[in-house]
Amino acid sequence: MHIGDKIYKLRRLNNETMNDLVKQTGLSQSWLSDIESGKKQRADFNKICAIAKHYEVSLEYFQDDYLDSDEHEDIIPLTGETRVKSMKSLCLTG
Repeated sequence: MHIGDKIYKLRRLNNETMNDLVKQTGLSQSWLSDIESGKKQRADFNKICAIAKHYEVSLEYFQDDYLDSDEHEDIIPLTGETRVKSMKSLCLTG
């Protein structure tokens, strides 16, 4: 599953439109559309951090091999201290 599919899956699981995600993260709709459609295969780290923070998921979720099988059907969000530590240490904040 490529990164755009994973973002799309998160949006659908959270009943959000592309416009909802754009408003919540400040990402451009054209970039998000290109990623989700597969037109762009690689994503800027800070943009992925913004999406991970918004959906409260680990950055591991976006790795190439994560969710490639049905064994990871449920997306488990990071919570509490683990989430704060992971996001602060890995994602740059503006």
